[in-house]
Amino acid sequence: MRPDDGDRPQPRRGGRGAVDHGRTRRRPHPVPAGRRLRGRSSAAGILEPVGDRLLLGHVPAGAFLMEVFLAALWGALKLSAKLILIIVPLVTLFEVLRHLPVFRRAGNLVEPMMRGVGLTRDAAIPLFTGIFLGIAYGAGIIIRVAQQKGLPGRELFLMGLFLATCHSVIEDILIFVVIGGNGPAIFFVRLGLAVILTGLMSRIWKPA
Repeated sequence: MRPDDGDRPQPRRGGRGAVDHGRTRRRPHPVPAGRRLRGRSSAAGILEPVGDRLLLGHVPAGAFLMEVFLAALWGALKLSAKLILIIVPLVTLFEVLRHLPVFRRAGNLVEPMMRGVGLTRDAAIPLFTGIFLGIAYGAGIIIRVAQQKGLPGRELFLMGLFLATCHSVIEDILIFVVIGGNGPAIFFVRLGLAVILTGLMSRIWKPA
């Protein structure tokens, strides 16, 4: 170093400056490479053999599968209880109301519309139950009416086609309205599509 160089940075050996601008030294990863690989395989759901056992990450596979089974069983029990609490009162209410005169007058009002899609007035109650309450909750009334009235297979198919296109309109429309959908537009599009498809199928499949 010459006496007149002052405080200027001196070059290192090899001709490179002492200051490397824009470059930073990478620090080592805090988790070893082998442990990082095991974590990735566990997150992906890969079973790892450890001795004579299979592990899903650090949890034995048997315990994990039992936990999944118990969670699925608990969900199925809750759904069954919910269906029982809804379907049984609906069927009971239907059995009470079907003997009232107002119930029969309502059937006379909807009979022309039912004929337009190839259905009879006997299918009106299960059809409107499925439209407003859904197929799962209306299944009890649908099965009950089908057994009592002896609905033919063609009519059951047409009713199923209608409900597959337009069912549970209250719950579904409210869900779409919450996320910004147009409720009336969704309702009329679904209802119109159900009427068109069921009407066309009733023209194609003529009653025997």
